[in-house]
Amino acid sequence: MKQLYYAIQTILHGRGSNVTKVISLSLGLTVGILLFSQIAFELSYEKCYPEAGNLGIVRAYYHNLETGESMGDDGDIYDYSVFAPIAAALAENMPIEVEKATCINSYTANGNYYYENQLLSDDEQCLMVDTCFFQTFGIPVLKGNPN
Repeated sequence: MKQLYYAIQTILHGRGSNVTKVISLSLGLTVGILLFSQIAFELSYEKCYPEAGNLGIVRAYYHNLETGESMGDDGDIYDYSVFAPIAAALAENMPIEVEKATCINSYTANGNYYYENQLLSDDEQCLMVDTCFFQTFGIPVLKGNPN
């Protein structure tokens, strides 16, 4: 009971410093919670692929020598479009680190897609990928030749 009495007396006598302590502790806890939630979010997405921790991405840096501007497809200075020989060169020159590699062109074309004069879809987005796409990501092919 004495400890509770001393704790209350300490709080009542040091009012100015207690407000500062409460504010600093509140800010510290808030920043800590925000940091942990950001880390949890970063570690949670794209876990749908088998062995998602082994997937990596190569991005290209495009710099216009005439204007001095850097450009990318998402407003960043890096672009997700990497030319086809890069994947084969990575797999050949780094066989320990790279098991399989694929190229994905981030150019998405909107348009109508037809098969035998029948409209399959309208105004859909698509990606252009090479034949190793499904093997690289570990996505099973339900129908057709996976190779």
